[in-house]
Amino acid sequence: MKIMFAVRRLCQLLVCLGTLVAVAPHAVAQGKEGVRPELGKTLLGIQDLLKAGQHKEALTRIAEADALSGKTPYEVFILDRLRGAAAAGSGETDLAVRSFEAVLASGRLPASEQIGILEALVGTYYGARNYPQTIATAQRYFQQGGNNPKIRSAVIQARYAGGDFAAAASELAADLDADEQAGRKPDEARLQLLGSCYLRLKDEAGYTNALERLVAYFPKPEHWLELAVRLQKQAGFSERLTLDVLRLQRVTNSLLDADDYAYLGQLALQAGLPAEARAVLEEGFAKGVLGQGSEGPKQKQLRDLANRQALADAKQQAENDSKGLRRSDVNTLFADGHALVTAGRSENGLALMEQALAKGGLKRPAEAWLHLGESYLAAGKKDQARAAFAKAVGAEGLGDLARLWSILAR
Repeated sequence: MKIMFAVRRLCQLLVCLGTLVAVAPHAVAQGKEGVRPELGKTLLGIQDLLKAGQHKEALTRIAEADALSGKTPYEVFILDRLRGAAAAGSGETDLAVRSFEAVLASGRLPASEQIGILEALVGTYYGARNYPQTIATAQRYFQQGGNNPKIRSAVIQARYAGGDFAAAASELAADLDADEQAGRKPDEARLQLLGSCYLRLKDEAGYTNALERLVAYFPKPEHWLELAVRLQKQAGFSERLTLDVLRLQRVTNSLLDADDYAYLGQLALQAGLPAEARAVLEEGFAKGVLGQGSEGPKQKQLRDLANRQALADAKQQAENDSKGLRRSDVNTLFADGHALVTAGRSENGLALMEQALAKGGLKRPAEAWLHLGESYLAAGKKDQARAAFAKAVGAEGLGDLARLWSILAR
């Protein structure tokens, strides 16, 4: 995330304010602040140079005017203001900053104009990588009533660049929470910066949470892939859930290569879901991922095996339907339903899965709820899917995996 401030904003502020110099000898005579005639014409000429973009020449004329003796505090104020604008326009950042700090310190600048100069100074300090002054000036800006969100972003960026990752993360999280509570979509770059803060802090839970928020709003394959990889690296993660992780990667377009497709197909076959295996492998071949190189023949054999088993399974299912046969064992009943879903018969399969769960006694009920949620989602039933995922609570990475599926079901 970049903070875009132009140093020349300082000069633009001056030009937009119109005529600065009041050449008023009668005002001086009456004790009011003004500029002496001998200096006034010079200052008006400098303003014209600034408006014309001739900043270098303006600086030269300011130096000449500054050499005059006996200047009043008000005349010094006017010269500082003009010098700041000319220096900003000519790229002399340090001089611009010194001049405008002097203008602010004079106490002569109206509050409404102080906000504009402070805003520009924040960007100037940030551009100069003076992060402490960026933050300090931003605090002055907010105290004056400024509310430009870019200034808050500059503060967060300055904290991050200055190594205060905890403070940057805290402020970012607060902003992003406020966005979500207000129904606003968080900014992707800010979510990524939040994740970077947590990485720097070695806060694994915080980083995972940032990734999950990223995929919720910006479901890019690379974000899903990182979540999948991190999940499988967790201590105690069960290999039984690898099939479900690869399924998640498939539906989020984050399967990497031929090995992923082949492994997913193989695991589906081992789980007694040949129709799913066939669909996965056919997809891999259609994309040109499978069937290439030295592993191509083995992958074709795996696809042929999946085809044969899927045909045999479909035949058996048809026979069971014709005879009205359903096994009483709840684990087999659930498995039959799952197989029907993966074969494209969602309504029939979901009914059997629901029936098995209602009876109770499943070997791994939490995983059954996960598979039911996946099946609901495949059938386009997102509300039921989220409800099922909420019941897939368990150790070994199951609860974390169910949460990722639930994010997808939003």
